[in-house]
Amino acid sequence: MHSLNSICLPMLTYAIEVLDLSKSDLNCINFTFGKALYKIFKTSDVSILDYCMHIYGIPKLIDMVNFRKDKFLKSIKPLRHAYLQLFY
Repeated sequence: MHSLNSICLPMLTYAIEVLDLSKSDLNCINFTFGKALYKIFKTSDVSILDYCMHIYGIPKLIDMVNFRKDKFLKSIKPLRHAYLQLFY
């Protein structure tokens, strides 16, 4: 689990919050993440995988992307206003 959190997730989600990903792109990333989890937990059952993710505190990738995107947008909002105030 440590390798997943320290290596795999950062690689898959690096700067993902600044990209405007389509649903197809998100599904592709989610598929890659899911395949890794299926191999780690040695299962192909979605309900077992969801249970394992819940037990180990692994968020769904879609939720993680949405959280990071919201956090990023909130962080640049004050910067945008401060920059505009220089000109107006």
